[in-house]
Amino acid sequence: MRESLLPRAEELNSARPGLHADAKSVGVIAARAVLQRGQLTDAQYDVLVLPFVEAGVDAPGR
Repeated sequence: MRESLLPRAEELNSARPGLHADAKSVGVIAARAVLQRGQLTDAQYDVLVLPFVEAGVDAPGR
């Protein structure tokens, strides 16, 4: 996650200070949701993963 966002760090932070760090956190949280999807309700999983799916990222179903 860090390596893929690093080239855009300046761009992200120019849009909003701290956005680069926030983007890393959101990505890591979503990745953990995918790994631990069996422990989440459908609603919890959707809240964490659906924004990525809508942006074109493949994610496994529950």
